[in-house]
Amino acid sequence: MPNWTENELTITGPDVQRVLNAIRSINPLDEDAQILDFDRIIPYPEEFKALDLRNVEYQGKFFAIDSDDPERQAKLETLGAEYGVEPGTPWLPDGYNSGGYDWCCAHWGTKWNASHPTLEMKPDGSAFITFDTAWSPPIPVIEKLAEMFPDHEFDLEYFEGGMGFRGEAKWLEGVELYHDQGEYSGPRGG
Repeated sequence: MPNWTENELTITGPDVQRVLNAIRSINPLDEDAQILDFDRIIPYPEEFKALDLRNVEYQGKFFAIDSDDPERQAKLETLGAEYGVEPGTPWLPDGYNSGGYDWCCAHWGTKWNASHPTLEMKPDGSAFITFDTAWSPPIPVIEKLAEMFPDHEFDLEYFEGGMGFRGEAKWLEGVELYHDQGEYSGPRGG
């Protein structure tokens, strides 16, 4: 279980809706990613996605075999042969645990995609997105987003109460103008 970093991202510029469309997930089943999907900004490698998908597919088939099915052992052997594993293995190596975790930390600055995002459109046309990340803010993601949309301004504030840090950063014309960090002892994050 991680400490959660609370993030607040404000996007200002001539076509905020264009930015929002670019960062939304194309997967309608992932409600969190519908507002903010790091994969749309810095894509998670296909090799890890394929392993993750293969594991999900395998687990679906594995757990569909009832424990009281009289043909359970034969079905487990068939499934094991299909996926090249010992019969009864409950999961396969997935991408996340085969390098994806390290990749996420290195390229997103956090081990998972954004969690629990909310979007509020402000009267001035700016977008205000709140979301949580595991352990740390997604600085590389926002940095890349600013590079993708240099005609927009990106302001990020974050708070993490468990380890006691906070920060704020601003990107304008695709470049980080400042990034201040400090200690935090308030009720947010953690």
